[in-house]
Amino acid sequence: MAKSLLSTKEIQELKEVGVNEIGIADIAGISAVAVRVRLLPDRNREKAKRVYRNLNAENKKAYCIRQTARERVLQEKSIAAGISQPSGGRLWSEEEIQYLRMNGTTKTALEMALHLKRTFVSVARAAQRYRIKLNKE
Repeated sequence: MAKSLLSTKEIQELKEVGVNEIGIADIAGISAVAVRVRLLPDRNREKAKRVYRNLNAENKKAYCIRQTARERVLQEKSIAAGISQPSGGRLWSEEEIQYLRMNGTTKTALEMALHLKRTFVSVARAAQRYRIKLNKE
């Protein structure tokens, strides 16, 4: 799981002032699901973590795919409602995500950013969001 740039208290404060979960996720550099988990009462957070840890590798992969699909739907709904705007004006396509997965360990984030015509930061955040390991060189 990616390390958040914000503490749980900061996430809760942003939620209280009306920032949506996707906006908080972008600021914190984590997924919207991770934001939701942070906003749960502690007993529910621990239960959610235990459930995920007890899944086998195949079920974890299926869980991540379902969560990614849910996040995409939430992102699209937020954009349609005018609540938030995607960074750079466009969503990540499945082809771009697949490109990151296929080339993450062989190419640098900068090389992939140039190929995808995206910023270095957006590539790094997308890799973090979709749990893709990047070449550090």
